[in-house]
Amino acid sequence: MDSYEMELNVLARIIRTGNNEAITNAVEELKKFPAPINYSRLIDKANLPFLVDTHAPKNESAMRLIKDHRVAKQVEMAKETPFIVNDFYNSMQLEIDEVDEGNEDIGLGMEEDEDMGFHLEIDEYNELNLEEQDKDNGLSQKAQDDDADSVFSDQDAALMADESGSDSGFEEKEEDYKRKSWKYRIASFEVHVRVLSEMIKAGDPDQIAEIIEISSNVDLPLYAYRKYEITCLIAEYAIHSDEAINLWNKIDQMEDISLEKDYMKTFNYVIECVETQSTVPKSMMGVIADYLITKDQCQMDRVVNLLIEKEIPFEFFKEYRIKQYLLNIGRKDNAIWTLILKIRGLEYGE
Repeated sequence: MDSYEMELNVLARIIRTGNNEAITNAVEELKKFPAPINYSRLIDKANLPFLVDTHAPKNESAMRLIKDHRVAKQVEMAKETPFIVNDFYNSMQLEIDEVDEGNEDIGLGMEEDEDMGFHLEIDEYNELNLEEQDKDNGLSQKAQDDDADSVFSDQDAALMADESGSDSGFEEKEEDYKRKSWKYRIASFEVHVRVLSEMIKAGDPDQIAEIIEISSNVDLPLYAYRKYEITCLIAEYAIHSDEAINLWNKIDQMEDISLEKDYMKTFNYVIECVETQSTVPKSMMGVIADYLITKDQCQMDRVVNLLIEKEIPFEFFKEYRIKQYLLNIGRKDNAIWTLILKIRGLEYGE
């Protein structure tokens, strides 16, 4: 994880606190770091659009960051669309060829795609992107292929590493088939989640339930849900749908599993930064308090010891109701009692 991604993760933790001043300072701090080429994907990975919409809808700095991100992402997605369309059509042709050859066990689940009316959706993509495709028509086929590879290269590599690995023993034809299959699968992800997002925006409970049920058979990856900001859309258009809420919970569970390592790296980074200071900065107190309320005993122990060691004003403890939280813990070890007594001493001026 590079410094920019780490700062994004810290910003995400600060946004969760809802502290307006701390959020503004953190956004300004982020601007000091050079943004990598894939910064848009990293912002989605950190789930900043949803966090800002939920916890900082009135913070100008945070809202501006997400507005700029969404504008840039729309431009990127418009450029990707012709290649997604091309790859999705190719995936359908591959399916037809394989069925003709009797290889019905190899495919991309096109029956599901036809049920969803993806032919119509692809036509809509074409209508929305005629100008972009006209420009692309001037490119050579090789240039188009190169651009398509660049659109999906990172995702292809991640999927290949996670799910298939590499095998130098495969023949060139088999490797080419595997590469195309993954590219087509990614295109299928994109189309499925695009349709899902449009149906959620429409707000019809029955259509939302149907599209979620169909999409559940595709095993959409977390990056696709984040890219199309599905949880943001559910919060805005489908909070009344039980199926949408269940999908939201599923996405949260996927995030907990997928980002566990990043979560620990961010936690260690925050604690180590605070440990070098004489006190806990006001801007970070909310993050530390949030880490205190955790199911991980080791993390909780580390936070408790940090709060014992540092000189912290009583107002900080009071604002985040830390004493009340500690008193409600069932089993309290010596460190927790020590922290409770410290807070009481500050409260009564002892």
